[in-house]
Amino acid sequence: KIAALQEKQEWHAELLAQLQDGEEKQVSVSDPDTRKMPTAHGMLVGYNAQLAVDAKYKLIAADDVTNEVTDFKQLANVALAAKANLELKQAEVVADAGYYNAAEVSRCAEQCLTAYVPKADTSANTARGLYGKSRFVYDEKKDVYVCPAGAELTHRFNTYELGRELRYYRASGCKSCALKKQCTRNKANRTITREANEGLMEAMAARMKAQPWKFKLRKTLAEHPFGTIKRWFGYTHFLLKGLEKVRTEWSLTTLAYNLKRVLNLVSFEKLMSILRKTASEDRPAVGVKVPQSV
Repeated sequence: KIAALQEKQEWHAELLAQLQDGEEKQVSVSDPDTRKMPTAHGMLVGYNAQLAVDAKYKLIAADDVTNEVTDFKQLANVALAAKANLELKQAEVVADAGYYNAAEVSRCAEQCLTAYVPKADTSANTARGLYGKSRFVYDEKKDVYVCPAGAELTHRFNTYELGRELRYYRASGCKSCALKKQCTRNKANRTITREANEGLMEAMAARMKAQPWKFKLRKTLAEHPFGTIKRWFGYTHFLLKGLEKVRTEWSLTTLAYNLKRVLNLVSFEKLMSILRKTASEDRPAVGVKVPQSV
């Protein structure tokens, strides 16, 4: 028993060393590629399945599986795959707030994909009941932010943090402002950061405000296939282990969904007749020379 406990202790020490030496913050002992992820039913160890659905026929145009815990970096990869599969020159992409990422929206814009992603207010000030960044208006001509009290936050310096190029704007005279208690708990003046491509995100916010119905399409497009796969197919978890195998499994699942969807759009008899006609047209002609004497 002591030997078994010592062996288990050594194994745990190896797992701990993996966490300390590497970039990963999690280690799964049943499937090394899985990660602990938040779901509607609590925390589960698994994978993050992605898909893109076309608005015309409601078919899954692209699919992927990742072990990233969030959707923060998933927008462009799936959207660009869908664009390629559908052979589109341009398209509009709708996603929920979990996909809000300036770098991903920028990648989409570079490939003629217009994104519609709402911004979740994750400001610490908003959570404390103070003025969040959304209460400050950016003046592009003057390159300043205007606070709720009408004061200007001017540009002070640039920096590079967590893979993002940031510009820092700071106010002056906050100590004498009547709204200071509602704005910040910082003893110094209020500071706001701005990403290099934040103008792109502001343009997206303006599009969404002008066309709110486009974002409402997301539920009817992306949520329906997930619901069908889980409820109709009874497919609630992956059967295989390892990221590459799970990706194949998910690809086959989305293929099954598309076949079911196609049969709803076109009858089985009509579909088979089209396939037979296509097969006969593609079949090469065969010439047979018959000998005159046998």
